[in-house]
Amino acid sequence: GDLITIVLRNFCKDDGALAWVNEIIATDVRIKRSVRKENPGKIVLTGFSAGSRSAAAWDWARNIIARKNDIHFLHSHSMAVSSVFALFYQQMRAVLPDEALSDYEDWLDAAGFPRMDARGAMASDGDGCGEYYVQTGAKTVVFHHEKLAPPAGVAAANYSRAIHRENMPHKFAYAWTTARSATCGGNFYLAKYGIKIEQAANSFQAWRPTEDHGTSLIDYGPQPGTPPFAQQGISFVSSMRLESTWRKYQSNQLSAEEAAAEFVKGLEEGIDEERTL
Repeated sequence: GDLITIVLRNFCKDDGALAWVNEIIATDVRIKRSVRKENPGKIVLTGFSAGSRSAAAWDWARNIIARKNDIHFLHSHSMAVSSVFALFYQQMRAVLPDEALSDYEDWLDAAGFPRMDARGAMASDGDGCGEYYVQTGAKTVVFHHEKLAPPAGVAAANYSRAIHRENMPHKFAYAWTTARSATCGGNFYLAKYGIKIEQAANSFQAWRPTEDHGTSLIDYGPQPGTPPFAQQGISFVSSMRLESTWRKYQSNQLSAEEAAAEFVKGLEEGIDEERTL
């Protein structure tokens, strides 16, 4: 039969690393603008910071709300976010079957995308490899010459969306719910199959974005978009236009701001809303 979905509990086996991941995600969501303000909760772009065209970097950092953030903090935070996504990606590569991952990796390689590397600070090379780190308690572990994260990702908190479909250039989408304190709502639905995936902290899901899916409303009190969040996590997302946007940026047809705007527009164009949960 066909593979429909994958759900993995206790995705990250190191509690210290998971605590660090959650701290970085909460900060990222707090300091950035949501790209889907019409939906409950908050979802923000992650990825490259500004760089020269010769370095071929997108500028997702334009989403940062506070313009007076210290430049050293922003650089450190970019390194941390890129490392969190590298950890996510490496865990996927370690546990997922080829059927769930191979076409995603083939697409990334064929397109020649750069990786999340904090403006070249992670010693990335032409093969998409570089250095990233993981903080676990007081210990910092550095990984050398490992595949860095793909360029396009999101971080989200308290986010929900009605049943919909999304067109992506690869078969599966991937999400890691890293933290959850909510006791009701925020669950993931695969409507075509009548499947409800109950959310839990430190859980991974892979699903087919072209099939009806959605996340129910979370039962939580009004919050100003600041931690602690009732539920949060990260995901790898791609639009059908991502590769063409990248090509246009490389050839100086788009500014960094225009490329980021086109990426968000491409994500929305690929969504077909169905009905509410």
